[in-house]
Amino acid sequence: MLADDGLALIDRLGLDEYDLGGVSLGGQVVLRMLVRGARPRRAVLVGQGIDTITAATGRTGTYRAAMTAIIDGQPLAPGTPEANLAYWVGRLGNDPQALLHVLDSRVATARDALRELACPTLVALGEQDHDHASADELAAALPDARFLRVPGDHFTSLAAPELRTAIAAFLG
Repeated sequence: MLADDGLALIDRLGLDEYDLGGVSLGGQVVLRMLVRGARPRRAVLVGQGIDTITAATGRTGTYRAAMTAIIDGQPLAPGTPEANLAYWVGRLGNDPQALLHVLDSRVATARDALRELACPTLVALGEQDHDHASADELAAALPDARFLRVPGDHFTSLAAPELRTAIAAFLG
């Protein structure tokens, strides 16, 4: 499980004061690490909603189809969610095989477990990221979280100056 590997790495490095952040699926890993015992100074979650944290999601099929098509070299119909995802996976230099393993590692996290997390957390979402629109609910489920909407969609919001400024202020 990725969260346990992350916890082991933090222990091995002897980190006492650190911040922890994740984007999209990485946000799920960060939350699992927090639930499993990671104690960062602060956490940042970008492009993640509560629906994919607390239960399985229908979007997983889209992700699996896109990653499998990339691995197998199969064309995807232009304009489909799978083609859009494949474009960004390639553009960002992600490893589709590794992403499939991340999907396989997904474990639902109960809302009650989220309420126990005392770590100050910034939850950010692109205003056109409709697939993760429940990010405000995720922030509300965490006891010490603030929610921020920034320009862009699930991918382009990462380049929004407002996001960089907010993260720097939050972590500073």
